[in-house]
Amino acid sequence: MSSFYSLNLMITILLLVLASPQPATSLKVPLFKNKNNLIVAEIPVGFQPTVTAYLTLDTLSPFTILDCSIPDGYDPNQSETSQLMYYNNSICIPPLHQSFSSDWCWFQFESAHGFYVFDLFASDMSDGRKALVPFGCINEYSPSSGKNNTTPVTGVLGLGQGHPSNFLTQSTLEKFAFTIPFHELPTASAVASANGFDPSLAFGPYATMPTNGTMCVQSTTILREQRAAAGAPIRDYYYLNLTGIIVGGYIVQGIDPKLFWPPSRGGSGFVLHTSSSQIVLPAPAYDAFRVVVVDLVRVLYGLDPVEPLAGYDLCFNTTDPVAMANVTPFFTPSMVLEFEGGVAHLKLLNGVPFQEVPDFGEWYYSCMLVVAGDERGGGKPSFVGLLDQIGYKFLYDLSTSGLSFTTG
Repeated sequence: MSSFYSLNLMITILLLVLASPQPATSLKVPLFKNKNNLIVAEIPVGFQPTVTAYLTLDTLSPFTILDCSIPDGYDPNQSETSQLMYYNNSICIPPLHQSFSSDWCWFQFESAHGFYVFDLFASDMSDGRKALVPFGCINEYSPSSGKNNTTPVTGVLGLGQGHPSNFLTQSTLEKFAFTIPFHELPTASAVASANGFDPSLAFGPYATMPTNGTMCVQSTTILREQRAAAGAPIRDYYYLNLTGIIVGGYIVQGIDPKLFWPPSRGGSGFVLHTSSSQIVLPAPAYDAFRVVVVDLVRVLYGLDPVEPLAGYDLCFNTTDPVAMANVTPFFTPSMVLEFEGGVAHLKLLNGVPFQEVPDFGEWYYSCMLVVAGDERGGGKPSFVGLLDQIGYKFLYDLSTSGLSFTTG
């Protein structure tokens, strides 16, 4: 860390740290989709120098982690406002812990590890307040995805709950909204911006839904866990009350809504996931869902599924000229998620997600990106992944436990 600070700067930092809880304010940063289909936010970090961090969004994790080993990236030894977090800090609780070789607050997440710091984070807030927040700093192993992209990923912005170090709690921001963009570049059209549909990540009063009367804004309840299932840690995800799935206009029969109840009520829980491209359903729900998709594809296109391919359970040969001789272009069936018994409907703009997968010969197969969840449990919820949220704007309001969404 920098050894010397000016007196004024030290006073500023002390005021930031010691002041009573500060009022919520506004923040808005650019957002774009990179070539690896990751949603990336551009966030300024540190002070003299301030660098731009490119962070993927994770609505399940409460932990914000930066790769501090990237050349010209964020370096806590260079930022004048960085402060180490020590193990006796009130938010350094498991899975954060004391370093084995020092009194720093340390983290070990799968293959990434490092120490925690406080620093200015996304400091261009509407009221001029500087947000001194905690985040993890990797100093050895880089988790970056997208080294071949024009803009590499340099970390993860955890927007989840379940740990006191989370960004929303530490920055006193109770609302956030983001639009999943179609584009792979950090640009937005004038029309999208005018409709409040520009690709951005917004917090506080900036987190709003479009007011254009032609857009239908729907809302559903976020179910928060108050207690854990017996013997399990609390998974404070943004659970939603999914009560039905509609495919090709038909309600999938045989799905018990209790499968999607939060773990404390005996289900797996259901969430919207920003760090996966798949849809994961509980095994019984997946079996019922698969039957409907197979029947629809057989009726519409005369195709039967082939043997499982490359780990995909449901694939169709859509490039064999013999098999496709009398088949119109292959379009995936529509898919709609029903919440709270029909209070809100989230229509996936691309329908049931499929992906082209090559075999070892000359054919490509269309394989469904819906899979069955791990029957062993493990506290992991069912979810709809990022690719099926493209084109939507979402508003998470923790003060009212509500999720609103609309599409342009």
